[in-house]
Amino acid sequence: MAYTADVHGRIRDAVAAALRGVAETMYADGDGAFGVPAEQVYAVNKFVRTQVDLPAVVVSYEGLAEQVRGGTNREDDVAYPVFVGLYVNGPVNNETAAGGPTLTQFRDTVRGLFHNRRLAGVPEVYQCEVSPQPLVQEGLPGYEQLATSVVVTAAARVERNPTWSKT
Repeated sequence: MAYTADVHGRIRDAVAAALRGVAETMYADGDGAFGVPAEQVYAVNKFVRTQVDLPAVVVSYEGLAEQVRGGTNREDDVAYPVFVGLYVNGPVNNETAAGGPTLTQFRDTVRGLFHNRRLAGVPEVYQCEVSPQPLVQEGLPGYEQLATSVVVTAAARVERNPTWSKT
């Protein structure tokens, strides 16, 4: 059982890896549902616009805190939110990002990958939820290029305190 300190980072990385896999397939096939090449799906701690090429999908937990939902006397059920944002160069015209997917297609693709599913590569995660975010939220990093975003919340069972003895 992993400790809570490293789970959030592994969840972020697993979400980015799953999105890279979809991006690689859909982009190569010319499917407009994703519109971003796999090498432009980034997992970052802190979003810095100059460190990514657009269009891009940015996966981050910047500004998002985990939430304890319950547990046992030795383990906690913790919800770890991860931000998934589609960033584009051009303007967003209601539903379509310039040169990219429709925003609904993008959100549906992410929801199909994660909602009510376990997260591959992170055995502590037993369920994910996907919540859409407002189209424009000025407080979000790089909001000027942000076309749309969702939050993937991964519920995981983690050991409560790593200093307890294993007796």
